[in-house]
This record gives sequence, structure tokens and C-alpha cells, in this order.
Amino acid sequence: MARFATDLIAARARDHAVEEVVQGLDGEVRCLLRDRRGRRQELLLRFASEVSGLIAKMSIRPVLANDLTVRAPHPDDIAAMRQLELSAPVVRDDGTELVIDHNGRQFDHAAVAVDHRYLAAFRGDRMVAVQGVVLASAPIGGVMRRVAFNHYSRTNPENRQGGNVLHLILTLYYDIFPVIEQFLSVVDVQNVAGLRLSLGEPWPTRIRRLFLPVAALAQRARPPLANRPFDPRHAAALLNATHAGMNLWVPRTPEFLIERRHRAPAVYGPSAWRMTDHAALALWPSGERRTYRTESGETVRTLALALDYGFNGERGRAELTGLLSQAAKELLGQGISHIALFVSDDHPPTAWLAELAEAADSYAVCAPVLESPAPPTGPVYIDHVLF
Repeated sequence: MARFATDLIAARARDHAVEEVVQGLDGEVRCLLRDRRGRRQELLLRFASEVSGLIAKMSIRPVLANDLTVRAPHPDDIAAMRQLELSAPVVRDDGTELVIDHNGRQFDHAAVAVDHRYLAAFRGDRMVAVQGVVLASAPIGGVMRRVAFNHYSRTNPENRQGGNVLHLILTLYYDIFPVIEQFLSVVDVQNVAGLRLSLGEPWPTRIRRLFLPVAALAQRARPPLANRPFDPRHAAALLNATHAGMNLWVPRTPEFLIERRHRAPAVYGPSAWRMTDHAALALWPSGERRTYRTESGETVRTLALALDYGFNGERGRAELTGLLSQAAKELLGQGISHIALFVSDDHPPTAWLAELAEAADSYAVCAPVLESPAPPTGPVYIDHVLF
């Protein structure tokens, strides 16, 4: 990762001249660079001490316009964040515009993760760019790694070439690079700009977000379910039975699930869980709205997110279908049109869930190609907590 960071900085600094060097506190040095076209970047270096040549941190980032300020957003900024995401659709290679409205629940969502970081650029009270990242330990190729998951990248279309998002990413990574072994971005395979900005190469296996129609699920004939109270030990066993061995699957323990509930009770609390003897489902009716605009019209899906799910055997498949159907019946009156859940290609145990879906979006997991960890083979687990 250090070699990758060094190569990235060297490539971005190429053809630049040093304009100014400023020494800061605690061994930090800021070098102002300018290229032949007059574009400015700043190289940040933090040495181990004022007398050491050992570089502890480094980053290079575009210099932003003077009227922009950069800071971590907070819940009071949610209206500005929502305005930004509504103005910044994902543009797919077929011309489809995808507008994603998180219903003002971004900070509720982020609370589920242990280490989540947002950084945003503002012009006055208006947010013009934002970037989110989650730090977690997860297995890649069977070995636990410290990983940064990039997500929620938005920039105002009026300033799309201004380097604002890149500034935010590289500012965040000034602190992140020294403590991770890999970073990942989960990108819509039709989002050409997103694939390019991921700074990585797609892993071989793709991910699909399935959209299960609530109306159809609610009408399914299902046998009566023997629902049981939330039991973290039983839930962990069912989740592990379904996803064990997948890349990025963090084995569940009772303590893991209980800690998530304590961090974000409004998202992951008792009301989220549905359980039987052979199946478990954690569902959050976030109200996230995804609008797909084409020349012929638009399609709107309002979502409940499957945060965790698991089952055991054929009976478990039937009971998970029953839990989804049971949930759908309750969601009908809440304005939710679809239940969204992730599955991985090359993962036979969950392939059957695609039969319940009305549609799906496909994603690539993009990461720098490193000797260690090398791009893995086999299925990849992604969930709505990290994405």
C-alpha cells in the first residue's frame, strides 16, 4: 500500500514545479506545486519528527478555489447533503441518469459502522462535494486485512472538473494510507466515470443488488412461520452458514451483532430483526429512493435495505422467503416498493434469490492491484452497511 501511495503521488506530481515550501508543526511540510498549464496542487508530507527523514504520512491533492471550505459534515448539514445528491445523478454509459435520494438518513446509516468518515467541501452553506469512507477489517483471499471502503462520492455537476472530490479523497487518505492494506470502491459497472475515479481495477467477480418487489412478495402464498425473538447467537450461526468463506465476509459473533445494535438502534435495533429456526433477516425501511431516468421515461424504486440475511438448508430457503414475504406485507403501507439485497456472482448458496427479483443493478469491486493482498477469486460479500 505504501508503494502504491508513493507511485500515485509521483505520477500526480510529474511535470510540476515546486513553487513554495512551508514547514508546519509536528514535522509537517506543505509543498505548493504548479504545472505547465498553471494548475496547482499541494504535496503534504509529515515526517516522523522535525529531525527525521522518515515519512510517516503523505498525500497530494488539487488546490481548491479560495471560496471553498473543507470540513467534516454533521447532521445539521443533511439538507445541503440531500440537495447535492439530488443534483448529482450517476450517468450511465447508456445515457440513463440514476438519482439516488437517501431520504436524509445518511448519518443514521453511517452510525452502524465502527469507523465511518465523511468529508465535504462547502461554498458558503452550499455543499458542492462530499466523500465517505468506512474502515474495517475483512478477509481478502482468506486473510484478514485492514480495508478502506470508499462510498458516497458526490460532486456538483457545475464543478465536476474542479478536482473537489479528488481533494476530499486524498485529504481523507492522508490519515488512512498509513493504517490500511487495501482500499475498495464498489462501482456501478455502467458508471464509466466512477470506474475511472476508483483508482483501481475490477475484481473478477461482480456483485448484484437485487430489487425484490414488495407487492409481489406480499401476495406470495406462504406457510405459517414460527417466528422467534432475536437471539444473537442463533442469528450469527445462520449468517455464517450462508456467507462463510466469501471475500469481505466478516464472521458474525453475538458480540458483533449486539455492538451494531448499540451503535445504531434506529437502524439495526430489535425492530429490524425477523427470525425463525432456520432463517434470519435484518431489514431497514430507509425509504432510499432510486430514480432511473431515460428518454422514454423514469422508473422509481423506494427501498427497504436488507442489512443482514442468512438461512440454513432447503427449509431455511423457504423460511427466508417467508420472512421476506411477511416483511413485504407490512411494508406495503409504508411507501416501500422494493426490498434491496446484495448477492455475489459465483455463489451458488444465494443464487436462488435472483428468482424473487424484478430487476438488479450490477457492480464491480475496484481496488489497486497489489502483490499482497492480490485480487481474489471467488464470491465477494457486500452489504448495505458498508456501501
